[in-house]
Amino acid sequence: MEPAMTLKNILEERGLEHIESAELDRLFDAANSIIHGRLQLRILGALSTDDKEHFFSLLDRKGHDEEIDAFLKQKFPDLCDAIATVISEYKEEVAEQMRILNAL
Repeated sequence: MEPAMTLKNILEERGLEHIESAELDRLFDAANSIIHGRLQLRILGALSTDDKEHFFSLLDRKGHDEEIDAFLKQKFPDLCDAIATVISEYKEEVAEQMRILNAL
């Protein structure tokens, strides 16, 4: 699930789908950055020092997306589940913040 879709779902659940396009784009960008950052932390936290060095060397070489994908699939066979978990946690966090704001 894409972060933008998650945010759209949250907005619709809260009756806030009428937010202006420019503001919505800003929210989508923020959600995307947060989710990607959390996923990167999760990945890096699970890698050994040698694996981190190899991963960073792959990232430094432009145009090697297939190698990066293969590396991630090898090291994280459950990567799709990890992505879904990060998105779900973010969605719950935002929903809780919305509940708090609505209670004010």
